Amino acid sequence: MPPQKNIHLHVSFDGRLCARASARGYIAVMHLKHIAIQLSVSLCILPAVLPAQSAITLDEFLNTTEITQARLSPDGLSAVIATESPDWKGSIFRHDLWLWTAQAGLRPLTHSGSEENPQWSPDGKWIAFVTDRALPGEPAGAGGEPENEKAKAGRLWLIPASGGEALPLYREKLDVHAFAWSPDGSALYYSVQAPLTQSEQDAQKEAWKDVIRWREQLRGDLLLKQSYAPALARALAVEPPGKTAAAKPATAEPATTLPPDAATIAKSSLTIEEIAPSPDGKTLAFRTGPVHHRTENPADSEIFVVSSAGGEARQITHNEAL
Repeated sequence: MPPQKNIHLHVSFDGRLCARASARGYIAVMHLKHIAIQLSVSLCILPAVLPAQSAITLDEFLNTTEITQARLSPDGLSAVIATESPDWKGSIFRHDLWLWTAQAGLRPLTHSGSEENPQWSPDGKWIAFVTDRALPGEPAGAGGEPENEKAKAGRLWLIPASGGEALPLYREKLDVHAFAWSPDGSALYYSVQAPLTQSEQDAQKEAWKDVIRWREQLRGDLLLKQSYAPALARALAVEPPGKTAAAKPATAEPATTLPPDAATIAKSSLTIEEIAPSPDGKTLAFRTGPVHHRTENPADSEIFVVSSAGGEARQITHNEAL
């Protein structure tokens, strides 16, 4: 069987269009004179065909809305789109979600806080996403974020694809690093930093007091599994707005605990940056990264597998270079 070749077009230093063919140890350069002639003719004709357009201004460039993600629904008939756009009044970049369907076109899906990383449920009925918006019953700012900065966290929320209000999967102050739906669509797997116990929190405050810590605490992640149906039922049963906020002082720091119905599948000394369940739902693969988000050690970026029922994770890669 002849070696497979990859063909790449490029322009040589003498202005001729060339094709570079590579195959297992050898490289050959072929000059395509006919293509070069056709390309030259095309480039001469283009200015006459295209209408004159004014150059983009700096303001127009900075006001551009960027599409950061686009995910098709399981049936391929809809798409959820994540965008990033500047908010000059708030001095931030807004992250919003949009839903496109062939029938209705493009419409806003979310517009509260910062919403990112949308993922469809396997049946296409729900869209899960990460947001720092205020919880139901919490005082919220103009952009939908919590008024109390200490309460802000990137939690997992779900919204019906058919329309309706988004609901949080949990209320605990836990920042999601990665998440994925279970293949049967009944639960979500997600990773969060291992929370401190109350005694550990007290010891940490005593040790650091008012010192600003520039380097993150070297604490790894937990890989959790949580069924969404009881979580949404609990979210719908929250106290009316105002009552929850009045029960706690505005300066109180929320307790960092795990959701009551979240099961711990695995523990990692590193950050879990990506989760991938197997098609049969029996195994999970996850990719790790450095806790401090700096590329310093190749061993921080590895792939592990673990049973979806929980247990000891098994490392399947051993990186020795960056």
